Amino acid sequence: PTGWKVLTPVKVVSNKETPFLVGKDNTVLFTGAPKPDDTLEITFHVPVMPMRSILIEALPDPSNKDRVGRRPDGKFTIKPTLSVNGNALPIAYKQADRRHPAKYSNGFQSPLLEDAWQSAPALWEEPSNAASLPHHAVYHLKSSIKPTWEEVLTLNIASADIGKIRISVSPFVDPVPGDTSAHRPQFASALTSGEKENAELKAAYFLSNTPDDKLPVAYKAARQEILATHAGYAHSMVAQTLPEEQILPTHLLNRGDWMSPLEKVEPALPAYFAKHLPAAQKRLTRADLAEWLLADENPLTRRHFANRIWKQFFGKGFSNILDDIGNQGEWPSHPELIDWLATEFRDSGWDVKHLVRLIVTSETYQQVSAKNPNLAEIDPDNRLLSEQSSRRLDAEFIRDNALAISGLLQTSSIGGPSMQPYQPDDYWANLNFPERKYHASTGSDQYRRGVYTHWQRTFIHPMLAAFDAPSREECAADRFISNSPQQALTLLNDPTFVEAAKALATRLDKEQPNGSDADKIKHAYRLALSRGPSDKELESSQAFLTKIRKETPKSDPMQQLCRVILNLHETISRY
Repeated sequence: PTGWKVLTPVKVVSNKETPFLVGKDNTVLFTGAPKPDDTLEITFHVPVMPMRSILIEALPDPSNKDRVGRRPDGKFTIKPTLSVNGNALPIAYKQADRRHPAKYSNGFQSPLLEDAWQSAPALWEEPSNAASLPHHAVYHLKSSIKPTWEEVLTLNIASADIGKIRISVSPFVDPVPGDTSAHRPQFASALTSGEKENAELKAAYFLSNTPDDKLPVAYKAARQEILATHAGYAHSMVAQTLPEEQILPTHLLNRGDWMSPLEKVEPALPAYFAKHLPAAQKRLTRADLAEWLLADENPLTRRHFANRIWKQFFGKGFSNILDDIGNQGEWPSHPELIDWLATEFRDSGWDVKHLVRLIVTSETYQQVSAKNPNLAEIDPDNRLLSEQSSRRLDAEFIRDNALAISGLLQTSSIGGPSMQPYQPDDYWANLNFPERKYHASTGSDQYRRGVYTHWQRTFIHPMLAAFDAPSREECAADRFISNSPQQALTLLNDPTFVEAAKALATRLDKEQPNGSDADKIKHAYRLALSRGPSDKELESSQAFLTKIRKETPKSDPMQQLCRVILNLHETISRY
């Protein structure tokens, strides 16, 4: 069921006569002090099945102080060699979930192994008790082998300090770019079948079936990056609390004077909020803080979150100062409603979709956003929720909206690396240490959603800056909304919006092939504004087309009109 077949050892030899014991679970346990230059040879009968991957498990055992190795620190170093009937098995690549990295790259280590496998942890590496945890290494063969009953698998290990190990084999291996034999016939046929083959799939199939020595250098480099980052393990930074004896004491300091520390302090919750709680019987950890944040008795977290969600749908929160809903902020306009939503949020299991559904299905949300003159003096900011609040879209949504209207928005790719929209040449000219060159994304990557936009702190993308996106030099819980001529110029002249206008004009021709100017104008208004044009708008749009055809006959008049429609305030506003 796991895809792995555990092998039974039939012969074990140590040239230094290291004590060993073969267990009922097919493990081999080596004990005693480390012996330099020791070589271990373990022989197995292999099952009659295709074999493509070999798994070596290093397991902790009480005989070795519940460590994976026999060194005083519980570690090991091994250099294994695999052979069948004396014929060495060629290895395509090898990887391990725990190991002492040769070096770190930007804080992370590659799971791929070099010649030797040295166990974790390295100095300062987490978890610090890695030597007490199971280790696994997988050796992927360059091609499948099909042994017979007469053949044996021999594992030679150059190791002075390995502890308890177990060997398993599998017929499976993940497809590796550039490795023809990694693809099953069904996969290859699926890529090339059908009358309208997908060009990207065909390219991927071609590259993955091209001999290694004929692959482009750039592709080989990309393949190595894929192997290094997607070798079956996801890395994440995990904070662990140090043992109590290793925690340095913290003191109050009088005006920061560290030479004369005052009384010692321990982690604690804010006294004002935690005065009803019993005194802690142990040193508090981050887990205790998380439990307090989500405790039933603590309304602050869920109330604050409900306030932010409400702001997304109504333009203002119950308390409109999002980064401070305490006494120094603004008293909520509807205290009972925010408490009810916060309680619903908690009782639903902190279900964000449930909270959103409650809001958008309410009659309050479904009101029209037409200003009521009778309320202009009583409720100019619509804090009484007598109507829906119209507001301009956020910077990223303005770009996404234009791409969606034109049909350019690329939604098939989820996640992945950042994309870089068009931006002016030399915009990064003043960036140093090191100097950076901006390369705009190409192909469909140029039209991915704004959430994937590359952020360069202090040099935020000009289009985002024009529409009030924060620079991220400091935390911004809310965004200010401005209205400037620069925004109109961005909507008219930014290459992304020019391309969107061109694509919208093409879309109108495609979806209204025999339509008149009036038909295309009406369709454009429906796509951009979800409504048809008024008689006056239709008349002025037609007059605009006539003027463009007369004054600039070489330009596409419908494309110019689409630029105008994408520039409308109504296009970039939410009603």
